[in-house]
Amino acid sequence: MAKLNLKSLNLKSLNLKKTFTNPKIVSIIIVVLVFFVGGFILNLLMGGGIIHENLDNINSSELTYYYMEQCGHCKRFTPEWENFSKKYSSNKNLNCSKIEAKNVDSSVEIKGYPTVILYKPDGTKIVFDGERNENGLISFLSENGVNIE
Repeated sequence: MAKLNLKSLNLKSLNLKKTFTNPKIVSIIIVVLVFFVGGFILNLLMGGGIIHENLDNINSSELTYYYMEQCGHCKRFTPEWENFSKKYSSNKNLNCSKIEAKNVDSSVEIKGYPTVILYKPDGTKIVFDGERNENGLISFLSENGVNIE
């Protein structure tokens, strides 16, 4: 490993005062700093560079169950949903999620609870209106081209 000889280092030859008082160099440094800091702030404002959690399922459909804790219909359907989602949680064609009413994004139109919506990779949104049980969910997915077998 080479040793740094401080005696041979001539700081005067670097002429830092001249370098950092040159308006062109200072301008370039400011532009670079603004670019990086601005990019960092923009990244934070835009969600921090959200990356899909499971890249294997990036082209899969999303089946989302919207429910309300106090709703009697939801209380009856939730065990069915839990069994279904556990059974198909490792399926590469389907992601299952469950969202409580107080956490529903305002852009999602919910007319009543429980509501199950299928979001397909092509952007299609289909509201489930079948029997609220595992067989009803399986039939719904099959009718809408989602292979879970």
